[in-house]
This record gives sequence, structure tokens and C-alpha cells, in this order.
Amino acid sequence: LDLLAHARDHRLDLESRLRLFVAVLEAVAYAHSQRVLHRDLKPGNVLVGADGRTKLLDFGISKLLEPEGTIDTATRTEQRALTPAYASPEQIRGRALTVASDIYSLGVMLYELLAGVRPFADAAGNRSDLERAVLDDEPAPPSTAARRQAPSARDADAGASPGQARLRLGRDLDAICLKALRKEPERRYGSALEMARDITSFLEGRPVSARQGGLSYRFAKLARR
Repeated sequence: LDLLAHARDHRLDLESRLRLFVAVLEAVAYAHSQRVLHRDLKPGNVLVGADGRTKLLDFGISKLLEPEGTIDTATRTEQRALTPAYASPEQIRGRALTVASDIYSLGVMLYELLAGVRPFADAAGNRSDLERAVLDDEPAPPSTAARRQAPSARDADAGASPGQARLRLGRDLDAICLKALRKEPERRYGSALEMARDITSFLEGRPVSARQGGLSYRFAKLARR
């Protein structure tokens, strides 16, 4: 099963979904450590076996990073080989790609895994509208997107009891998703492992770096632990 189908069919709770996604991030981090940029990360390219182990698929449009950590797509004929719903702004513009481009796609995947819909779902029916939204609009926090769904749709996608996804998504997870989805590549997570550390911090009740919270936020986290 692919990532979303596995979460739905096994009715994974929030913690299980996040731990599964951390495994995806670790797999992507390994690819990046080998200087391989995937360029087409999406739930359909992540299979989850019966043992719960994840496997990345379809490296058909992946490329080796140059020594400076970029791929120049401006003069490549395959520059538009992408899946628009998961493509970063720089991919849509046909600009040089870095690890940050895969981070953006991972942010879309996490958003969908948590909220049951993708960012800019309202524009998904028209490619030009979707690309404009990716380039110009700010996505709603995933907790807001989850609340907007009809209960039956949300529960079917999230594989959870009514309201569970809405109740358990909060500002920390919103911040993690939205940091990965920032328009500017340099403002996203610097690596897949950095994103994984923030999710692990959330699971362990520790402050997440994406929140950039002050002392009151950190004290509240410590008190809950």
C-alpha cells in the first residue's frame, strides 16, 4: 500500500502516522546523503510493507546534486517532469533545485497525512490555478484544513474517530508543516533529518524549532512532560 492508503486502511492514530513519516524522512535523508535528489516525492511513491517498513519508489526523474548542492533545471528538457500538487515553487518556475525542493514535497505529504487534504486543494482541479496558488498563496494551517472538511470525509481520509484529527492537531504540527512549505527554499528545513527531529520532539513533548517559541512556550512544554 502507498503511504496514505496504509494510514487509512490501518486506521493509524496521529502518533503512528508521525512515526511512519519519520521513517520516510530518514529514507529521504539517506538519498540526500548520497547526493540524490528525488524531485517527485508524493504518497504514491512511498510504499509501506506488511511489516510497516517504508520504501521509496520512482527515482526515474531523480538527479545527482552538483558539488554546490544544486541541480540546474533551466536548460534541461525534463525540467517539467513533476507532479504539480507536490511540486515546489522553484520546480514550477523551472529554477535550480536543492534539497529544499524535496523538503517542500515532504511538507505537502505530511500536510495531507495529517489533514486529509493537500494544501491548495480548492485549486487542484485546474493546473494553472494550482501553480498560481503554489507560487502566490499561503496555505491554511493543516489543523484549519482538517476542521473545514465534512466529518464523513475527514474520518474516511484520516482513519480516525470523529473529531480525533481536529482535536489532536495543534500549533506545533501546524508550524512544522508550514515551515516545510515556505515559498523561499532557504526558510524551509535545512534537511530531512532536521524535519524528522522536530516531529520527534513533538512526539516526546519537547519544543519544536519551527515554533520559535519563547520562554513561556518552552516552560509549558517542560511542565507537560
